[in-house]
Amino acid sequence: MAECRFSVIIACHNEAATIERKLANTFALSCAAPFEVLVIDDGSTDGTLDAVHRFRRGRAAHGSAPALKVLTNRHAAGKNGAVRTALERATGAIHLITDADVELGPSTLEAAWRWFDGDPRVGGLCLTPCLRSRDAGVLRQYAAHYEPFNRRLKMLQSRIDSVPMLHGQAMFVRAAAAVVPAADLPADDVDLAMQIRRVGYRVRYAADLPFFEELAPDAGHLDRQKIRRAKAVMRSLWRHRGVLCNPRYGAFGMLCVPIDVFLYFGLAPVCLAAGVAGAAWVVVTLGVPGLALVALALAAMGLTPLRAVPLYLRLLLTAAAMLCVEHAPRIRWKPQRHTASRSA
Repeated sequence: MAECRFSVIIACHNEAATIERKLANTFALSCAAPFEVLVIDDGSTDGTLDAVHRFRRGRAAHGSAPALKVLTNRHAAGKNGAVRTALERATGAIHLITDADVELGPSTLEAAWRWFDGDPRVGGLCLTPCLRSRDAGVLRQYAAHYEPFNRRLKMLQSRIDSVPMLHGQAMFVRAAAAVVPAADLPADDVDLAMQIRRVGYRVRYAADLPFFEELAPDAGHLDRQKIRRAKAVMRSLWRHRGVLCNPRYGAFGMLCVPIDVFLYFGLAPVCLAAGVAGAAWVVVTLGVPGLALVALALAAMGLTPLRAVPLYLRLLLTAAAMLCVEHAPRIRWKPQRHTASRSA
């Protein structure tokens, strides 16, 4: 029996609208060796499982033998529990963990195999997001400037040592690394990237290997999604703080991780403090004309590509503030006990 090269893991919660398209895209991937597909249902109530079984019957009717396993999440509800369920059944040498609303190019598996087969140190492979949106304004606001910066940063980290953050929408992990997402961390992509490096493998960035994702057209919904994502990343970075500036992990601990820690924890407060201090200095020095100059500078920023900077700083500050509130120590005052005196 031929070796199973890839296990494609698709965790689903109420994905009836997209799962058949996802499966069609997955089974259209070319691969020189057999691969399997594991769909894990995480408590769907919208007919997701019906859609999966309908797809499987359709393939069987056309004479195709689908290497398709349909599982039910046996662990804590959520993507991490579903992925853990899949990893217990997966037989592939490489795991592709991918979301149900993401599509891949036809040569993705073959290109990924060249990375893993060519370098035994590679334990994870980070793909490049290719974002689409029905609203061009949303796409410009969220992707036009941040994504090119993020791409260059990951390319640099990959060359230096290892990428601290995979893209959770589609990520490859070597089975031999034996990493499992933590049950209590929402950012499985950060957690897995850190675990991979901690056991001695590297995470590389494939700049020319894209996945395709549709952004939500509603800016408000996307704002909330980005804030949730930032909070999840911050929690995972804090959990793996033992890597930060730790020479045991070489350039990864001394440079790659500190860059991301600063971007998520330090950049927004530093920029806010510098901006307030600079504006205050201008106003104090120049008086009313200084106030007008500050207002003019802010207006000019809103008309340039730099307008994306305040947006992301606001998202990071909001995420950090929400985390502080959620994890603030609770002080519970014990009620004072009064002992009734006994009369003689």
